[in-house]
Formats: sequence, structure tokens, C-alpha cells
Amino acid sequence: MERVDEAPGVATGYQEPDVDWHDLSEETLRRIVNDDEEVAGLFVSGVDAFADGQIDAQWAAAVGSAVGDIRRLRKLEIRHFSRWDEEDQWNIDWGIDDFALNQLNDQLNFDFLPGLARNRSIEHLAMVECHFLPNSFEIILPFFMHNHNLRCIEVHGCDLSENFPSFLLDLSTCATNQLERVHLYDNNLGGIQVTRITKPWLSIAN
Repeated sequence: MERVDEAPGVATGYQEPDVDWHDLSEETLRRIVNDDEEVAGLFVSGVDAFADGQIDAQWAAAVGSAVGDIRRLRKLEIRHFSRWDEEDQWNIDWGIDDFALNQLNDQLNFDFLPGLARNRSIEHLAMVECHFLPNSFEIILPFFMHNHNLRCIEVHGCDLSENFPSFLLDLSTCATNQLERVHLYDNNLGGIQVTRITKPWLSIAN
């Protein structure tokens, strides 16, 4: 295990899977459903859920189901499922208001994450600028505990001050855990919280 930190930078040692990234589209979704071997890297953005400023109510469930079933996906990045912030330029650029963002957050937590929880192929999971509810990590705990292929977790720009990722403590005692890197950056974690995460992993490393 390399490190758990709350600082920028890339740890040495861990090598990301060398796969091509695919933005989510109808064609990509069809290929995921068909378990196309070329779809090994997937980038999912909250913006994908909108068409002409309106949110697709079925979008997150369909994508979550596909991600849960695919066996060849190795890298997944989930981005921009954030709370409303008037200073958030991407919200302004895409014309997304606070009501739509609240819907999007609900879709992430109640429709997409249950699908992700079933996945057992992802090696590298990145979650960037996402708003997690108090039970979000409980929903996806099976992914972290039972995905023996998981090597790297990245969480960037997510406010975890009131939603401590206790699954990291569970992983430190999981006999089948193969994690090599956990990277936490700009998540509004305090020193005590970081220490709680770091201490079990330091004991393993020693």
C-alpha cells in the first residue's frame, strides 16, 4: 500500500492500466451492455445526463446497470455530480440549475451507485467533484470489499467532512484486499480524519 494523503501529487510504484478512455455516449453504452472488450476505460460526467438542459430520469439507472454487468471495464472516472454552487462555472456554462443538480445527485446515489456496487472488474476508480449522501459509501461497499481486481481509489474535490469514508478502515482488515494506492485530495478532511484512515494502512505496511 503506497499512501493515503490529503495533498496533491502522484505516488510512484502504482501503474495505471494502459487503456483508452471512452466518453459516455449511446454508442459507448451499447458497447458496454455488449461487454465490448475495447471499452476498458470509461469517463462518466454528470453533464451526460442532460439533453437541452433537461435531465434524463432513466439515465443513471441504465448506466449503473451497464457498469455493474460489464466484465472488461478496468478504469472508471465519475465526475461532476456536485451540489449547486453559483460559482461553479460548468453549471453556468451548461445551463444547469439547482433543482436539476439535486435530481442529478439523487440519481448518482440511488440509481448509479447500486449498479457500480455489483462491478468486479474495475482496477482504478476515480470520483471527482461528487456529492455523496451519508449512506453513499454503504451502498457501494460491496464493490470495495468484494472486487479483488481493485488496485487504486482516487477521491478528489468531494466534501467528505460529514461523510467519512469508513470503508477504508474496513478495507484495511479485508484479507482479499489488493489495494495499492488510495489518493485523497481536496476533500475537506481534517487531520484527525486523515489519521484515522492512514493508521491502519501504516500498520499493514510495517
